Amino acid sequence: MGASERSWAGTDAAPEFPAGETWFNVAQPLTLDDLRGKVVLLDFWTQGCINCQHIIPDLKRLEEEFGSQLAVIGVHSGKYAREHEDGSVRDAILKYGIEHPVLNDPDFAVWRTYGVNAWPTLVLIDPAGNLVGAHAG
Repeated sequence: MGASERSWAGTDAAPEFPAGETWFNVAQPLTLDDLRGKVVLLDFWTQGCINCQHIIPDLKRLEEEFGSQLAVIGVHSGKYAREHEDGSVRDAILKYGIEHPVLNDPDFAVWRTYGVNAWPTLVLIDPAGNLVGAHAG
């Protein structure tokens, strides 16, 4: 298959977000069903990670370029105990001007489910809800 014929569709279903965790910048918790029809970019980050901070402008540019076709979801998996607290995550969201939805992942449940092992890690999910790929660092 040539480069122009490559399929970007995933084949494995993306794991669902766990219930009961705190979400920011949304009226109610999101599910992958809510996001069907959009490309979803999960951004695994933590407050003190300088590389996590450096990609925020890139995420904003992608959101502006692709509009409603792309859903950027921040997954905050705090490195330190204080970073697990909802208030601390809220403060970081305000400090960095993050406007997209953010899920607080204090117990690393989403981190483990998606096989993440570094900050930042980006995971791409296709419009059908399937994993396309991930990039760490």
